[in-house]
Amino acid sequence: MYYDPKECGKRIKELRNLHQLTQNQLSERLNISLSMMSKLEQGTKSISVDLAIEAAEYFHVSLDYLLLGKGMRTDELQKKLLQAEALIRDVATLI
Repeated sequence: MYYDPKECGKRIKELRNLHQLTQNQLSERLNISLSMMSKLEQGTKSISVDLAIEAAEYFHVSLDYLLLGKGMRTDELQKKLLQAEALIRDVATLI
């Protein structure tokens, strides 16, 4: 297995969507420009080690998953857990 910026970008976009964030919101949370966020998701720019660590910590995924697509988050259970967390956040805003 090797690092593919396009595949890494797809995972970042998937995680962003699961957390119901816009590119702008995520770029602000990661302290990068919107342009950089777009390039990362498109795979036209490689993610730096520091930014990969920050994104992995933010999304609660392993670096192996974020960079290589292996390890944590390879099954449907983790995806459902992230969706449940998003629902809990939505309900909390109603209270």
